[in-house]
Amino acid sequence: MADKKTKNVRFVSPKGIASYPHLNKPDDFKGERAYKAKLVVDRDDAAKFIDLAEETLKAFIEDFNAAGPKKKINPKKALLNVPFEDHPEDDEKVILKFKQNAEINGDTVKLAYYDAKGKPVKKAPLIRGGSTVKIAGTLRPYDGLGGGITASIYAVQIIELSEGMGASDPGFGEEEGTFDANEAEPEGFSDETDDEFEGYEGNDEEDEFDEDGDGDF
Repeated sequence: MADKKTKNVRFVSPKGIASYPHLNKPDDFKGERAYKAKLVVDRDDAAKFIDLAEETLKAFIEDFNAAGPKKKINPKKALLNVPFEDHPEDDEKVILKFKQNAEINGDTVKLAYYDAKGKPVKKAPLIRGGSTVKIAGTLRPYDGLGGGITASIYAVQIIELSEGMGASDPGFGEEEGTFDANEAEPEGFSDETDDEFEGYEGNDEEDEFDEDGDGDF
């Protein structure tokens, strides 16, 4: 196996409208239990996330191929396996895709939750489709199945709760978030009124590479 030098990269997504989220408990699809969410985001707001994902994957491919593997990664094909896609009905929006397996090496994964002010939530309310959220996670490039990159989840910031809407944008404006858990200040999410995208290299010991992109590390 080729030596992989590129580090996984942590991120905080731009805020977006959740589409069919499974963020309170894992979805169970064909025996695979995983937290999942898609966020509908304005294209301009998503630009830094998209650039970060593409740059991380390109650096990984360069390092992987330079190590002289028997089968090199085709950059053009790998760059099709990314955690974002165009919105099918709105050219001004994109869809960001996130997934986190519910178990890693036999250990149960639990997500962290924060309110709109960046305060931790002990018991998260039901996050329905149409809710406005941010997601913190890790971009993880992989070489299996032709190569690509996934966006895992380790925390969710709940900015606006919805009573339950589908995949369409419910029309939230740029209003200050109202969900407030009234807890102690965390070290994670900041107040959601600071919309600056954050991306930084993950150097934690648990940041391992997912060789086949299935979310199981």
